[in-house]
Amino acid sequence: NMTLFSEEEELEILKQSEVVSSEIPIELLQSFLEKLCYKLMTINVADWINSEIDNLKELHLQSAMPDHASMDRFMRYSTTLSNQLSKAIGELRHIIKERKAA
Repeated sequence: NMTLFSEEEELEILKQSEVVSSEIPIELLQSFLEKLCYKLMTINVADWINSEIDNLKELHLQSAMPDHASMDRFMRYSTTLSNQLSKAIGELRHIIKERKAA
């Protein structure tokens, strides 16, 4: 639950508005609006920064190494493909050797 003003600021605003209940001086309104704008900008910037940090954390997690099970499966696939390629190269060499001999 976010508050725009501290308790002291709220009390000061209430006190000022009670003193001049029918007519609020322009300076007080201007000061109030400036504080309000500053507080709103600060909250929005903080929310944006927190959102960006969350996005970066998610991106970091996605770009990190895969979990152990996925990595193990990847290594098995890699080994299988490497073995198949090695076997295909061996067969190709054998065929070339037979053709040269014929």
